[in-house]
Amino acid sequence: MLYALGVYVFILLEGWSLIDAFYFVGTVLSALGHGNLYPVTTFGKIFTTIFGFAGITLFLYMISVVADLSVQRQIQKHLKKEKSGKR
Repeated sequence: MLYALGVYVFILLEGWSLIDAFYFVGTVLSALGHGNLYPVTTFGKIFTTIFGFAGITLFLYMISVVADLSVQRQIQKHLKKEKSGKR
């Protein structure tokens, strides 16, 4: 959803093609920032900054949730093994 919003806004603000907007959003959200595409409008620059911070924060949060679930599963497995081994 965030990706689609970014693509839509860059098509409208910067007049980019779908492919260019899609590519740019990917480089912003992945923090790669190749620099071959960049916004030229003032609002586009402001939007890019806010969009980048929000998108990268959301991405890092999703990674932390997945990591937390993985750790919880490993702990549960370990506790089950300990419990069954003591009987």
